[in-house]
Amino acid sequence: MPQYEGLGLKDISEYLTQHQQAFDFFPDGGREQHKLPKQWVVNVAAAFIGSEFITWIKERIQERNEKWAVEKDVMISVDPDIAAAFNNSTAVSCK
Repeated sequence: MPQYEGLGLKDISEYLTQHQQAFDFFPDGGREQHKLPKQWVVNVAAAFIGSEFITWIKERIQERNEKWAVEKDVMISVDPDIAAAFNNSTAVSCK
């Protein structure tokens, strides 16, 4: 499984150094964090830190997606009016 820049446990651990109290909720005070499932670490951090951490994660995901889209050349051009209609749509397909 590829590791994306800014989304690995190492990056998350580095971010968590700004919130040392979060390590109180980890086994061994965070020393063996690299052995923990990433989803568990993210869930604990999100519960302890809250919206600041969630925003940080969402920003990393957005950066990763934009970088991936450029590298893989999957960007498309859309008429601005159609793009606006699509972005403002709340319709959901059931099929």
